[in-house]
Amino acid sequence: MNHIRIAVCSIVLLILAGCKGGKELISERPVSQEVRNNFESLMASYPDWNTFSAKGSADLSFGASGSLSASTQLRMVRGEVLQISVRIILGIEVARLYMTPDSLFLVNKMQKQYVAASLQEIGERLSSPVSLQTVQDALLGRIFLLNSANNAYGIDDFEVMESGSSRWSLSPKRSGLPI
Repeated sequence: MNHIRIAVCSIVLLILAGCKGGKELISERPVSQEVRNNFESLMASYPDWNTFSAKGSADLSFGASGSLSASTQLRMVRGEVLQISVRIILGIEVARLYMTPDSLFLVNKMQKQYVAASLQEIGERLSSPVSLQTVQDALLGRIFLLNSANNAYGIDDFEVMESGSSRWSLSPKRSGLPI
């Protein structure tokens, strides 16, 4: 009886040892020309810019106190400054965010609060580096180009996953890409 248990256990161990692991090496497949063309078209859709200005509106919620509709104004100079101004009735400014390449300043005039912090300190609190250029690129929807001074990313910097009929997705190959 013991010999049968040993034999069964041995067979089970041999079967388990012969099974493949769950992870396989991914061999790099060539990227189709259609995907390359789509990627180049995507990169070309990000225009170069030096200054940017936009206006918008926001609804400010004050908890139990209620809410207030406000207008916002965004101004940016590439790599130099980001300024967001929040204004209420008759253009009275109630808050301002001002960001430089190394600092962030936030003024809340309604509650008489002022915050100043270095971007390095904010990055340490978030466990991820923060830079003016990253915030500017994110506000402009330039997600593929975060922290890229010259838009130098190419399709070879990404792992391309195609799923038929013109569907594809990108994943960074090296950890230096901020996606």
